[in-house]
Amino acid sequence: MTLPHVSTFQRFLARIDDQLQASVAFGLFMEAEQKWAEHNGDPTDAKYRNYQKQLTEHDIDRFANDANVVLSRFASAAVVTKRAEILQENLERYEAAAGKGHSAFRGWGVAEALGGAFAWTFLLIGFSFLLKYYGIDLIEVYHKVFGH
Repeated sequence: MTLPHVSTFQRFLARIDDQLQASVAFGLFMEAEQKWAEHNGDPTDAKYRNYQKQLTEHDIDRFANDANVVLSRFASAAVVTKRAEILQENLERYEAAAGKGHSAFRGWGVAEALGGAFAWTFLLIGFSFLLKYYGIDLIEVYHKVFGH
């Protein structure tokens, strides 16, 4: 003979796909049964069996929905508890990576700026030698174009 609570738990497992949700729903059922027992004094075994036999699929679905709420609240609380820790760890990793990347970028940026400055300087010096070689005076050209 199967014990009443075991057969009731098997009904929860058969009705609810997720075993964790079924277990929590059964726990909620047991809590409801305890409140029922407190309200009815000290019920006999026959009354307990009758109480469990009266459990319908609709009741199991209701306990399953309540279990889903309980599990969702638990998950939310767990996330909230770990959220600050996770954010702090990610911030530290970001700052470390940004510091490494920034110093490398700064060194490359200085080298790039110096290279560009030297390139433009040599280009302009070369351009001025070309103008001098061909006898072109830019100031004279400016005066002729704008009439000063």
